[in-house]
Amino acid sequence: MRLPTPLLLLVAGLLAGCATPGDRDPDRDDPPFRDTYVGEIVKVRPDLGYVVVQCPRLPTAGETATVFREGRRVAVIRFDARPPRPPFHTADIEQGRPRAGDEVTQP
Repeated sequence: MRLPTPLLLLVAGLLAGCATPGDRDPDRDDPPFRDTYVGEIVKVRPDLGYVVVQCPRLPTAGETATVFREGRRVAVIRFDARPPRPPFHTADIEQGRPRAGDEVTQP
């Protein structure tokens, strides 16, 4: 079976238009890694300075994490030494104003 010439030209044009490693912009600042998802804040007690985070994997006491809302950093928390109750862990608010529903990540 012989392919029509216009189809061959179309395929060749599509392949020629693909990006190659040499096309990368050296001035672009790509992050070397993406933060790891830790969990979601389910309760906030600003009067007592802590949050409750629902985590698929429980962090270690003393670890810090960044809190994001709609892609913006809004707080930093530190997981405390209180015994976690899986899948929940408490954390002290180091800075910012987290809300329930915010995403928690770690580098």
